[in-house]
Amino acid sequence: MTEKREKKTGQPGGFRGKPAGKKPGNFKAGQGSRRTDGKPGGFRKGPAGSRNGGKPARTEKRAPEKPVVEGMPARRLALKVIRQVTEQGSYASLALDTALNGCGLIAADRRLVSRLVYDTLDHLIYLDYVLGQVMAREDTDIKLRNILRLGACQILLMDRIPESAATNTCVELCV
Repeated sequence: MTEKREKKTGQPGGFRGKPAGKKPGNFKAGQGSRRTDGKPGGFRKGPAGSRNGGKPARTEKRAPEKPVVEGMPARRLALKVIRQVTEQGSYASLALDTALNGCGLIAADRRLVSRLVYDTLDHLIYLDYVLGQVMAREDTDIKLRNILRLGACQILLMDRIPESAATNTCVELCV
């Protein structure tokens, strides 16, 4: 039996990571501790009585984390596809299929991307007309216009997306 343990672990006794001859539960206070000064207990303390050897504790300030907006990756992907179609003249179905392959989105987000892309492109003239009614300048940047189209599509054509969520995601897409 001991030979089998030695073959498996390479150590006499068969316990991995434990010295031979010592079994769990046979320790008394002070035996087998990590201190080398003869006192029982855990780690040896540093010069200032701390575990980090007397160095002052880290007081780095981290940048506050932005809250993750639900559905944001789906809307970013939809904007990417809409930009490919409107700016580069790509076919919507091919650009969408390429974008959705290997994107890592769950099925519900993939459906949202498809619906956003197809609804925005199907109602492009209507969305441009509505945006033209409220925009001060007609000659806005094409990237900004696509973001506004995406937001207007969510507000005007989709029932389940609240206006506040559509507005918030459009602002996040601009950043």
